[in-house]
Amino acid sequence: MIFQYLILMLLVPVAAFSLVYVIARFTGKVTFLDAAWGVGYVLIAWIAYFAFSPQELPNLLLALAVSLWGLRLARYVVKRIAKTGEDRRYQEILKGYGENGQTKAFLRLFMLQAGLQYIISAAILRMNYVDPKPVGIATWVGLVIFAIGFLFEAVADAQLAAFKRDPNNKGKIMQAGLWKTSRHPNYFGESLVWLGMAVMSLTYPWGWLALISPAVITYLLLFVSGIPIQEKGKGQNPEWREYASKTPRFVPFIGSNKF
Repeated sequence: MIFQYLILMLLVPVAAFSLVYVIARFTGKVTFLDAAWGVGYVLIAWIAYFAFSPQELPNLLLALAVSLWGLRLARYVVKRIAKTGEDRRYQEILKGYGENGQTKAFLRLFMLQAGLQYIISAAILRMNYVDPKPVGIATWVGLVIFAIGFLFEAVADAQLAAFKRDPNNKGKIMQAGLWKTSRHPNYFGESLVWLGMAVMSLTYPWGWLALISPAVITYLLLFVSGIPIQEKGKGQNPEWREYASKTPRFVPFIGSNKF
């Protein structure tokens, strides 16, 4: 049963990102890949809830939390796409693929995202597999951590968007609000979001597997597709170096300020 459950749930992100690939081909905008990131988790959460979970209150609270986070993120990304257009990163990646570029894009971009989304969904998948559980301390502690992370991410994104809308800030470094406490408060918030969801699952059998979610997303943000990309080349800017020298890289106030 569990093997069937895991295989069927794997098909959800695979199907979702296959559809996004078709949309990208028709529109010429691979950036829609980013918008699908949040929506994909919402699909996984609700399909798992209705098809496999005992539909207890913790399962419902988790699905609602995932929806709140995922849909806000998708809306934020869509607004960014409407304003800035295709992400330069994807343009450069596609150029580098050369022959059979579309096939490589499908496998290396879209299916890679589907695989990562499936792995990071460990907390969602663990909670929604069969075992009924009432609301407990872990549920509320997890929701509090989730709420803190969600607010950090949402407020940081809103502050940065407002900063960029002001033409007087063109070429300047955002150093106010949450961005004064961390160079990447939105990423820190996202890490907390997944930690909160994992904590909600800890009391279930094999619940420690849910910790895969925050572990993988935090690793990606710190070392792969998050901070390294955002900070690439910025060390040549004296203003940014000054900002970085006094501002933690990830954890607000107390984190490392290395760059």
